Amino acid sequence: MTTASPATAALKAFRYDRSELLWGAGGQARLSSARVVALGLTATVAEALKNLILPGLNRFLIVDDGLVTSRDLGTNFFLSGGDLGRRRADAAVRELSELNPSCEGQSCATSLAAIFTSDASIRAFLTESEPTLLLVSSIVSLTQQQRLAAVVRASPRFARVAIVSCLTNGLCGLIRVDAGERFVVDAVTDADLRVVDFRVLNPFSRLREFYERLDPAAGTVDSALFNHIPYMAVIYHALKRWRAAEGKPDDAVPSGYTSQWQAVLKPHIESFARTKTVVVDEGAPKEQRYLPDSFLDAINQLGPRLNVGANRNAPELYALLKDQRATNPGPSDDPFWFVVHGVAKFRERHGGLMPVAPTIPDVETTTDLYRELQAIFRDQAAADATEVHADAQRAATAAGCAADHVSFETARHMCGQVWDLRALSFPSTAEQCASMPWEALDTRAPEALRWYAALIGAEVVAEQRGANGGVGLRPGESLSIGDHELPLGPEEALLRAAVRQRCSPDWYSQTFANAVELSEIVRFGGGEPTPVASIVGAVTAQECVKLLQGLRVPLCFAAVYDGHANVIHVVDAKR
Repeated sequence: MTTASPATAALKAFRYDRSELLWGAGGQARLSSARVVALGLTATVAEALKNLILPGLNRFLIVDDGLVTSRDLGTNFFLSGGDLGRRRADAAVRELSELNPSCEGQSCATSLAAIFTSDASIRAFLTESEPTLLLVSSIVSLTQQQRLAAVVRASPRFARVAIVSCLTNGLCGLIRVDAGERFVVDAVTDADLRVVDFRVLNPFSRLREFYERLDPAAGTVDSALFNHIPYMAVIYHALKRWRAAEGKPDDAVPSGYTSQWQAVLKPHIESFARTKTVVVDEGAPKEQRYLPDSFLDAINQLGPRLNVGANRNAPELYALLKDQRATNPGPSDDPFWFVVHGVAKFRERHGGLMPVAPTIPDVETTTDLYRELQAIFRDQAAADATEVHADAQRAATAAGCAADHVSFETARHMCGQVWDLRALSFPSTAEQCASMPWEALDTRAPEALRWYAALIGAEVVAEQRGANGGVGLRPGESLSIGDHELPLGPEEALLRAAVRQRCSPDWYSQTFANAVELSEIVRFGGGEPTPVASIVGAVTAQECVKLLQGLRVPLCFAAVYDGHANVIHVVDAKR
C-alpha cells in the first residue's frame, strides 16, 4: 500500500479559501473530511478523482489489482509509458497525489473478485476501508454493483455511504447514483431564487423598533437619513398609512396580485416625497419633489411575495413538515427529522412563520444601518434556532435518543436554510439496473432513454461474457440470454436481446425500430476516449461533491452524456 503525506492544516486553509466562497466553510469542511473509495480504475474514474482531489478531498483509496496495459496508456492521463506492466492502482495514486499534497492517496491490490466473494467479505472490506462515498467503475459488474448496494443499504453503519458509478463507452457516458435517503440543507444554487423574508408584514419586536425609527414622514429623520432608508422600512410605514386610512387592523395586508398591491400602497409611498431646491441651466432655483432610489425599490418590491409565510410556494418543505417522521420522529430517525419536527412546532406557535435567516442580502442604505439590520437578524435567527432546537431535543428525549442526538449547530444550520430543506429518496441499484422496466423511466429527450438502455444492455452483455470494463462485443462466440442461445455475430443482435429483456415488445418496437443507438454502442466497442472520459468524470465529481457536502440537489437516478450532441440528459423514474 502506498501513501502520500498530507499537508498541514494551515496550508489547507490557505489553499481552499476560494473554494469556501463557492460552498462555504461547512461545505469545505465536509469535503476535507471525506474518504472516497474507488472500485476499479478506468480513465473516467481517474478524471472523477482528479476533480475531487483538487478542491480538497481528504483521502482516497483505489482498489484495483490490474496491471497497466497499452489500452490504459491510450486513455488515462495519469498513467505513462514507464508504468506499463506495473500495478495500475499504485501508478495512478502516485500521479493523482501530486495534484494536491493535502490529499492522502492509497492503493490496494486486493482483487475485486475477492471483495465480492460473499456479503461477509463485502462488509469486511467496507469496515476496513471506511468509505464516505464509493466510486464504482465499469470494471465492477452489474451483479456485483447490486450486491454491494444491497449490503450497504442493509447495514446501519454504512447506510449513509453513497454509491456513484460511472462509465464511458465511445462517445457516450453513464452516471448512476444510489444514496438511499439523503438530506439536503441548501438546495438552491441561484441567489435570485432564495427566499428572503424581511418580516415587513409581521416584524418581531426589535425589528419593529428599527422600522419605527425610520419613519419617512417623521421630522426627526433628516435629509441624509431620508435618502438611505431601507426599502423594507418604507413599505412598513406605507402599510401603516394604508391601514389607518382604510380602518384596517394592524395585521391587514392587501389582497390580490402585484398590481393590486401597488394600486393601494404606491400612493402612500409617493406621499413620502420631499422637496429639494434645484438649479436648472443656471436659472433661478426652484423647488422639486423627489423620492430616493430606495423608495423606488420599495414600489418595485410590492406584491404578495412579501407575505412569505402565506404565499411561498414550497411543496417540498410543506411535505417535509407533514411527514410522519417529522410529526412523530422515532429513535432510529436521523437528526434531520427532529429538527424538522422543531420547525413544524415553531410554525404552529408563530402563525405560519418560519425561523428567520441569519444573513440578509445587500440593500440600498448606509453601512451603519445595514450592519445594524444584519445584527438584528443574526440575533433573532439565533433565538429562533434555540427555540427549534429545544423542541427537537424534547422530541429526541421522548423517543429515547441520546442527549446529544440533535446538536444546536445542526438546528442552527437547518433553520438558516429552512426554505431549502429537502429529503431525497434514491432508487436502488437493483431498481435502476435490473428490475425497473425501461417504460417506467422518464426523460425529456427520447434519445436519452435509448442511450441509457443501450449502455445498460452493453454492461449486461459484458458481464455475461466475463469481460467487464467495456471491452466490447466480439463475434464468433455464443452466449445464453434468458432461454435463447444466440451467436455473438452479428453483435447487435446480442445487444438487442439484452435490451429486450427489460421492456415490453410494443415499447421496444416503437422505441428502437429506426434507432441507431444500439448499432453505435456496438461500433464503439467499449472504447473510452479521453475527451469523453474527462467530461463524464467531471460531471461525476460534481455529483460526488453534492453528496459529500449535503449542499445542492444531486442526481437522483442517472444521467447520460451524449457526445454526438454534447448534451447531458437526466433520466429518472416516472413520478
